[in-house]
Amino acid sequence: MSQDVFMRRARELAERGRYTAAPNPLVGAVVVRDGGIIGEGWHARAGREHAEVVALDAAGSAARGAELFVTLEPCNHQGKTPPCTDAVLRAGIGRVVAGHLDPNPKMRGRSMELLREAGVAVEVLDDGSFARQNEQFLHLMTTGRPFVHLKLASSLDGRISASGGESKWITGEAARRRAHELRAEAGAVLVGAGTARFDDPLLTPRDLPEAAPPVLRVVLDPHLTLSPQSRLVETVGADPVLVFSGEDADAATGRCCAGAAWRS
Repeated sequence: MSQDVFMRRARELAERGRYTAAPNPLVGAVVVRDGGIIGEGWHARAGREHAEVVALDAAGSAARGAELFVTLEPCNHQGKTPPCTDAVLRAGIGRVVAGHLDPNPKMRGRSMELLREAGVAVEVLDDGSFARQNEQFLHLMTTGRPFVHLKLASSLDGRISASGGESKWITGEAARRRAHELRAEAGAVLVGAGTARFDDPLLTPRDLPEAAPPVLRVVLDPHLTLSPQSRLVETVGADPVLVFSGEDADAATGRCCAGAAWRS
C-alpha cells in the first residue's frame, strides 16, 4: 500500500474524535511495517492517550524500525499526558510522516527537529486536507480567538420567515443534519433573545449516529425576556444554559433564568 493510503487511514481515524477531543485537535495515527498496518489509534478525549501512543502500544515491539503516519506533528511537551516524541523514540520508530505541523507556540516544527536530531527520518506533507480537518484548533492557536460557524437559513428573496412571522425549516434534511453536527462539535451554541422567543429552540445536537456530549447553550438577552417555560430553561438540567443580559437588566424581576447561569 502507498503512503497516501496510510495517511488517508490516519485521517479517518482522527475523525472518530470529532465530538469528544476538544479542546485538543483531531489526531489519527498508524504504524506500518513492511507495507502493512500493525497498529493504529486516535485521540478520543482530552487527558487520554494521544493517537501516536495508542498506535504504538497496539504495535508493541514490532514498532521498532517501523514507520509512523500521523495527521498532526507529535507533541514534545508535558501536558495532561507525556510527550509523544518520547514515546516515538522509545518505540524505536525509524520514520515519521506528519500531515501538517502543530501551530501551538510550543510546537511549530520543534518535534520534527527533535526527532530528526535523534536519527529518525521525518517528513511533513503540509497537506491542506489535514489542516482543514483541524481548522478550529488551528484558528485558535494562530489568532487566539475562537472559531465561529454562522448558521443562517433564508429563502431566495432573503427572507427568514413568512410575512406573518412564521418560520419552519427553510432548509432541507441534509442541511439540518449538518447543523446538528456543527452543534455537536462546538464549545457553545449562541442565539439572540428574539430567536429564543419566536423559535423556542432546544439548541442541542440530535439525530446523530452516536451520542454527542452536552453543549453549552448561550442566549443574548439584554432585558431578560426568556420565558421560564421555554424549552431552553426547562431542559437546563440536561445541557447548561448561559444567559447574557444588559448591565441595567434586573435579574430579580426578569422572567427568565430559573436554573440558568446569568451574566450581565
